[in-house]
Amino acid sequence: MSATARALALLAVVSGMLGGCASPQGGSAPELTGVSGVAAFLDGYLRAIEGRDEVSIRNSYDASGRFAWLEDGKLRYRSVDEVLAGLRSIPAGTPIRTTLTNLVVVPLGGNGAHARASFATTIGTGPTAFSFGGAITFALERQHGTWRIVVGHTSSPARR
Repeated sequence: MSATARALALLAVVSGMLGGCASPQGGSAPELTGVSGVAAFLDGYLRAIEGRDEVSIRNSYDASGRFAWLEDGKLRYRSVDEVLAGLRSIPAGTPIRTTLTNLVVVPLGGNGAHARASFATTIGTGPTAFSFGGAITFALERQHGTWRIVVGHTSSPARR
């Protein structure tokens, strides 16, 4: 699998997609404030990736110039335009499915949140499909009444 295809798939995970977000895990009611909103945002984000809805994908990211997406210890994307170019490298019509499990959301200040989960992504169908998974994290900020991704990260276990 090419580095570009893997990177896109990981993004789709976040990225990436038809998958649903698992129910958030958390503690007391005050700690859960905004958690369901973050879970719904991430679910919509994944559906936008799967549907290649570039307007929705663009609106999911911070536009202030702070955005960064890291994969397996490397800075992969510095802008939404780079993300979209990566997504376009996957042939149109190729299914992308990502599921998140064990989602944990931690509120940060009045307008921020950190989300972490396990992910599993499958790209394609049949004998040419490939799958991968690992950990995914997001630094989110509430802007103009919705969440935006400021920083995203995925990591997958190294093949041995």
